[in-house]
Amino acid sequence: LRKFAATHRWAVGFATLALLALTAATAVSITAERHAREEARVANRTAELVSDMFLSRKNGMNLPSMTMRDFFSHLINTAAADRELPAASRYRLLRDLAPRAAEIGAAAASEQAARGVLELAPRLFGTVSAEVAQAHDTLTLIALVARGRAAAEEMQAHVDAAASIYATLGMEQHV
Repeated sequence: LRKFAATHRWAVGFATLALLALTAATAVSITAERHAREEARVANRTAELVSDMFLSRKNGMNLPSMTMRDFFSHLINTAAADRELPAASRYRLLRDLAPRAAEIGAAAASEQAARGVLELAPRLFGTVSAEVAQAHDTLTLIALVARGRAAAEEMQAHVDAAASIYATLGMEQHV
């Protein structure tokens, strides 16, 4: 083998490079396939969750007779409780539902969603991240609108936490 390799240096070099490229391409392909399979699992679970929210009559829920406030409460309770849905997906769902629930006057559901976002954000992004600061800000705004002065003292702690994170990150505070 040494004699052959010495005689055909260029051919052995190119064959080695081709083998390495083939190995790398296989590894990338396997990783991409695993990622695609996980994304499909998450998409299917999200579709099942949304379908259950709209079509299921579990726990005596009857969609046609529900008010929008009841519906948002049901939606947020279901999303927050579903542990099969990955934390990142629950985070995005609750983050998007919180302001919508507030807009239609579902104050308790909106605050529950904002608290869920604040619980998930540090696990997903670290305790000192823009997402955690934004979660503090969102909860503060929602709670103050929903409960007014009764929430002011508790929410000051969230304003302070957000301010500290923004200062650490060198960002401007939004609230």
